[in-house]
Amino acid sequence: MNKIVKNIISTYSSNVINKFMSFALLIIIARKFDVLVFGLVSFATVFIDYFSVLASLGIESIAIRNLSKNRSLRNAYYSNVLILRIVLSILALILIIVSALIIGYKDIKLWLILLYGVNMFLSAFNVNWIFSSHEKLELTAASRTINNIVMFGVLMMFLRYSTSILMLPIMQIFSTSITIVMEYIIYIRVFGRLKYIFKKKLFAGILRSSIPIGISTILIKICNNSSILFLSFMTSDLSVGLYNAAFRLIYMIQTIADLFFVTLYPTMSNLVNKIESFEKVCSIAIKIMAIVALPIFIGGLILADKIILHLYGTGYINSVLTFRLLLVYLLTSYIGGIFGYVIMIKRKESTLLKMVFINSVLNVLLNLILIPKYGIEGAAISTIVPTSALFFFWLREYRKVVNTRYYSLIKLPAIAAIIMGIFLYFINIPNLYVSILVGFLIYSITIYCFGELKVFLELKEIKFKAETIL
Repeated sequence: MNKIVKNIISTYSSNVINKFMSFALLIIIARKFDVLVFGLVSFATVFIDYFSVLASLGIESIAIRNLSKNRSLRNAYYSNVLILRIVLSILALILIIVSALIIGYKDIKLWLILLYGVNMFLSAFNVNWIFSSHEKLELTAASRTINNIVMFGVLMMFLRYSTSILMLPIMQIFSTSITIVMEYIIYIRVFGRLKYIFKKKLFAGILRSSIPIGISTILIKICNNSSILFLSFMTSDLSVGLYNAAFRLIYMIQTIADLFFVTLYPTMSNLVNKIESFEKVCSIAIKIMAIVALPIFIGGLILADKIILHLYGTGYINSVLTFRLLLVYLLTSYIGGIFGYVIMIKRKESTLLKMVFINSVLNVLLNLILIPKYGIEGAAISTIVPTSALFFFWLREYRKVVNTRYYSLIKLPAIAAIIMGIFLYFINIPNLYVSILVGFLIYSITIYCFGELKVFLELKEIKFKAETIL
């Protein structure tokens, strides 16, 4: 079986379970505490998320890209990446503390921020990126599974025996520590003893290359979730809870695309100079993302009220419209994500940075204008407009380096999704699960009749030259 197919199977089989467990915990927490407390936790995690970019920049992405081409430098990359991550994480943690005190956060909100900051620091020691660079995605999946099992277990104990919301980040610190220890055990068993090799030139090269990606990442985060910060500053933590309920559901669904891209990334990096194979992989990726994203988009629009009420309860009914709006963001992320990865693989970091910067500015301006008047719906619009614009910018740059017919790849999946949507709208089944099952069957039969499912078989037929290069 082709290596990429093995990677996809191993990654998806574990991560479907992992993400389901993570989202299940989110739902349990949202139901156990009121919307206001859920908003506090949501704000703290997003606040830390911005500083985590400084702690990591694009260091691991650069290391994966370069190490996948020359695996003999594994120990050198590990040593230099570790030093960089530790230094940057300490700097980020200091800035977190200073920023929180200057802004004036107190009591629970301050402690939530500090504890989640400690968890961010611990992530500097992970070695998952080495597994990815060697295309051993089953090891990456194993470490994530360990983390989620530990996290799920300790949090279930917390939810049963404790009512303090501060136990959430404390339990996460514990599970992260266990996961890192297990990662090193797995690493030593597979690759042998770690050797520390500091190379000044390599150190500087990694840092220099990662800065544009790091800046792009924080700008993308501004596009994606700065609305939560603005909602907290301009409205209330109650609004944050309502918005985040919809956004986290979208984020969970988006993980499917993220996992697919991460699985392809090392192999695509090796094929970047093999034009025919590279373009074929890109076409397959776009087709698969369209097949997956379009029914989720159409089905989500129709079933939004049933989904929110079933998952979160009546207290989150005001999240329904926000969820519908954010489905547009999900659609552009699924199909447009491959464009961003291609731009990065083609070493067009400066182009990526320029496009994302423009959209980040647009996001901030829209938040300032729309949130005071429209609340969480304004926040959703402020998210989807910049990401939609970014989608078309990425598409333009993608066409400059890859010769594929984009629109022809998504036409039939779009027609099949619309047919499914028409059925769901008019039959209006009260039960959510029955509605999803009927929609899935209608879409699957339609897409099969169109002959589009053969794209999954094409993954097995690709002869990746990357395996012979290494």
